[in-house]
Amino acid sequence: MKDLHEKGKGGHDVHWGEGVSNIPAVIAELKRQNFKGAISAEYEYNWESNSADVAASVVNFRNLVSKL
Repeated sequence: MKDLHEKGKGGHDVHWGEGVSNIPAVIAELKRQNFKGAISAEYEYNWESNSADVAASVVNFRNLVSKL
């Protein structure tokens, strides 16, 4: 699952919930379906040093989940 800064081929990764993708709606739908699988965090935009970006996405994800 990725969030992008803009739609189209020029879009690049941003932290989940901060881009144009409707991440809250995706999470809500997963919850509605009782999803019990894994979700992977990827962040390719800052490939050489992306640990902080992945961590920020995880924090955003957990915050979004807590609001459901």
